[in-house]
Amino acid sequence: MRALLESPDNRVQGFLGPGHVCAVMGGAEYGPIAARYRVPIVITGFEPLDLLEGVLWSVRPLESGRADLENAYARAVRPEGNPASRRC
Repeated sequence: MRALLESPDNRVQGFLGPGHVCAVMGGAEYGPIAARYRVPIVITGFEPLDLLEGVLWSVRPLESGRADLENAYARAVRPEGNPASRRC
């Protein structure tokens, strides 16, 4: 993500974060990236509705000038991730 965002030709305006990864690790790792580079990052699942919702959740902050980390996949992703999986 950082490599893309630091590229002189960068046109990335936001990211859909991988729900399956965040279900294990949580989303906290992405917060500093969203803040530093002023891009919204939305954690999503991979079902069609999840992806559409993630796009919507990415566009709203762009329209209002915000750049936050948001979790649109709360049914599977907790802020702290899955502690038992992280220990493994």
